[in-house]
Amino acid sequence: MENFITTPTTNRGVENTSQYPVIVDWLTFSGHFQSFQEMIEFLGLTNSCLEFEECPPKWFHLYSMTYNNEITLMLSQRDDYTMAAVNISGRGCRDIESFSDYSIDELICKVVSMPGFKFSRVDVAMDIIDNSFKIDTLVKATRKGNFTCRSKFYNIMESSDDGIKGTSLYYGKQDSNCFINIYDKRAERKYKPEDMPNWTRIEIRLRHENAEGFCNKFSEGHDVGYLYTGLLNNYLRFVVNSSDSNKSRLKTAPYWQKLLSHSERIKVFERAGVEYDYSKFENYLFNTCGSSIATYLKTHTVDDLLNELSLRNIKLNPRQKILVENYINGIDFMIL
Repeated sequence: MENFITTPTTNRGVENTSQYPVIVDWLTFSGHFQSFQEMIEFLGLTNSCLEFEECPPKWFHLYSMTYNNEITLMLSQRDDYTMAAVNISGRGCRDIESFSDYSIDELICKVVSMPGFKFSRVDVAMDIIDNSFKIDTLVKATRKGNFTCRSKFYNIMESSDDGIKGTSLYYGKQDSNCFINIYDKRAERKYKPEDMPNWTRIEIRLRHENAEGFCNKFSEGHDVGYLYTGLLNNYLRFVVNSSDSNKSRLKTAPYWQKLLSHSERIKVFERAGVEYDYSKFENYLFNTCGSSIATYLKTHTVDDLLNELSLRNIKLNPRQKILVENYINGIDFMIL
């Protein structure tokens, strides 16, 4: 049996329910906040130890703070109102899944429920972790014109980095309200074919009313698989090979139909999370919070630190509880 590297698409310790998991890979929303601290609390990150730092103003806002350019908070204050925006990149979504008090599902529903809050961008992606599915199939079909798309614009980009070849397919324009990017995730992570099975990502980028519509439907209880499949099938469809110039009346290609049938069965977003073992926990603790810990210990004793932790009733999140349990039991491997 080949010793493939496990694709990091679901929490360790949680059963991977699908070869084709669907994840949220970007969130941008606006709303009314009085302070950055209020925004951090809204995201459920108060006790996360993620350190936000001031950064240059972004998007016409007067003030900005960021955690590692993964979660960026923007704020403009006026006499009688405030304008604020939150931009959460793909890595930021993994941070939310790993360190927030809320899941991505809960955060989306929370934003939808707030008066005056709006989504301006949502990226939803499906990871196809399947050796029987190759991006080359989609490349050939695109070059032959065996597909239908609501946009007339498409592009194929091929790259090579240190001998690892990757391909990206683009359907629609990046600044439009719906844009699809299909790419070789294995190549992006710089893994060779012998190290990892085929890993193709199909990413749908929604903006403005399309982002709002998706999140509203999701908050109403619609299955993410149903929403994702509906979007994908409505915007892009690969068809059987034919000389017929009217592609819309051709049957859906079997490989594409198989993919759609998988995504239809997905009920909730997969939690990709940050890959997490004890060494990664230590790296996170000292690289992210090290300067704060050092400052405190230069002005207080270790007993003071332990006493403060006790008084503040700081609780471990589920990932941290499993980490402690595995550490006590002498288990040293990827657990989440």
